[in-house]
Amino acid sequence: MQEVYNEAKGKKKRYYTVVLAMLFGFLMIGLLAVILDFLLPYTIIILFPFVIMPYFLAMQMTLIQLDTQEFNRKNFYRMFALGISPLSRRAYSLLKNILLTLLIYFLALQAVTFVLGLMPQYSELMNEIKEAIAGSGTNFNDIYITINGYLQNNELLKNIIFISSSVAYGVSFMFFVYRILHNALYALCKVSASLPDGHNKPVFKEVFKKYSKDYYKVYYKNEWYKVALVPLFYIGGVVLAYFTGLLGLYVVFGAGFAFIAIIILLPNLMLYQEKTYARMFEDLSKANLSNMKKLYSDLKDQTNLTAEQEKALEDFMKQLENAVKNKEDSNNENKNSDD
Repeated sequence: MQEVYNEAKGKKKRYYTVVLAMLFGFLMIGLLAVILDFLLPYTIIILFPFVIMPYFLAMQMTLIQLDTQEFNRKNFYRMFALGISPLSRRAYSLLKNILLTLLIYFLALQAVTFVLGLMPQYSELMNEIKEAIAGSGTNFNDIYITINGYLQNNELLKNIIFISSSVAYGVSFMFFVYRILHNALYALCKVSASLPDGHNKPVFKEVFKKYSKDYYKVYYKNEWYKVALVPLFYIGGVVLAYFTGLLGLYVVFGAGFAFIAIIILLPNLMLYQEKTYARMFEDLSKANLSNMKKLYSDLKDQTNLTAEQEKALEDFMKQLENAVKNKEDSNNENKNSDD
């Protein structure tokens, strides 16, 4: 897979201005989404699936077509529209990843709170707050004023909340980014090669398991320092928010800085995934054809087809077989010409 990585870097050099233009737009959209979500909470729920992910998919599909089609806004917007479709969003397992991210957030929050609870100062503060609440009586308004007073004036409590929330948010943010970028190769293959839906991505997993070990080994060997930048930039943003006294903006600073780091690693990652898809295309086509044959056989056994329907299905299967064979012949000719 090292040669695949080298091909990806070579393509980046050839189309550097196009890649840079798309990434600049992606950076502006991402930073704007972070700011809007701070000003209007939960805006990201709408922006992510309907703006950010379609733009990301449009970049993926555009990179595939750069060698055969000239880059222009019309083609890019066409790919963007494709990314809005539910089928494309499903390829990234958005709902599943969001739910897992929320779970990771709450687990991380509990873990950090548990660790902080081992500090004597934390136990003393909690006992002090409990006593203050007990002394406030049963009136809800008095209890609220007591708690709010601690939140506003107690520096230790402010720091505890800041540390626990920023760590939990950071861990869940990194997890979500990893899951989305991890699924990006599958999404690219599914949309481009028309892979079928199904539990555990059957066709993709069958093929990718032959490449996965070398795929990850080569990527992390060459790009580990860029991957490390994402948590480092997040920490840098959170630290900046702390020392500037803007504790309430830690999400904006942290996520914004981390997104800049993501932009840095995206060019090589996306092109490496695109070249990996090209390398796997033959195997994906064969596995997809095999899967179609199995479905066709099951359909014949379980359904009473008319002679016309059976002939139409047989013709369709022959067309698929011929398409796969023609692609193999074309790839073999290209390899021979390269040699």
